[in-house]
Amino acid sequence: MREELHRRASLLPPDLVKKGSRLLHAQCWFWGQDIRSPAGNLLLQYGFERFRPPDEAEGSSAYLLELVSAHAPSRIILWGFGLFYGINGAGGIFLDRFRFRPRSMPHHTLELPLWRKDQLPEASVPDEASLVIVARMCARLFAWIEAYERWIGGLMGAAHRARCLRSFPHATHTWAEHLQGWRELSAAVAKTLMSDPSAFNFQDKL
Repeated sequence: MREELHRRASLLPPDLVKKGSRLLHAQCWFWGQDIRSPAGNLLLQYGFERFRPPDEAEGSSAYLLELVSAHAPSRIILWGFGLFYGINGAGGIFLDRFRFRPRSMPHHTLELPLWRKDQLPEASVPDEASLVIVARMCARLFAWIEAYERWIGGLMGAAHRARCLRSFPHATHTWAEHLQGWRELSAAVAKTLMSDPSAFNFQDKL
């Protein structure tokens, strides 16, 4: 029984959680490199809106992308320390750059600028009633990240990400493996969602 509880202590198996942690750390580095690209700020070119910290305040700029959907409007907010994804009517999730554990927020949007993690509204481990919704949001978010990376590849060529990886001190995979990793994470969440929604549990430990 105890082993079963620990098995269900995460949305994904431990090996994929570990992979997700590496992917997100690298992805945040990539976004930082895209901001500083010699070709200009690629996040702005993609359609993000930038919110800088106030003068003399230390922290990360926020980048907001509003997404149009036939189902419900949604938005992605990026910082150097993590990202937020919110869907109208469904709330939001926050992923810390260094801790691959989705946290639930009741808000589907955030009022910017926010430039430090401690300014964010309180995020919590999803309760039983919201597990499936949070899982669906994770699957969509991971699929969007892969799509963004493919856009970058089409715009800048594979050499751009190769340069990003060479300058990343914690690189553990190639760009092709990075793309595949996000695709696998999105598919794994969607597969579990369809086969056994009750298996979702975002607790670190039970």
